[in-house]
Amino acid sequence: MMLRQAPMITVQETWGGVNHWVVGAGTLLLLLIAVGILIAFGGGREHS
Repeated sequence: MMLRQAPMITVQETWGGVNHWVVGAGTLLLLLIAVGILIAFGGGREHS
């Protein structure tokens, strides 16, 4: 029983950490892309 429960706990912990990293990286990338698009199109229109 202990051997079967241990791997499950470690898997949940690792996946939890990975999910936090993925969500954090994903949100940062989306924000950077959104800001880049706004600056590219908005700035281009303003200058032109």
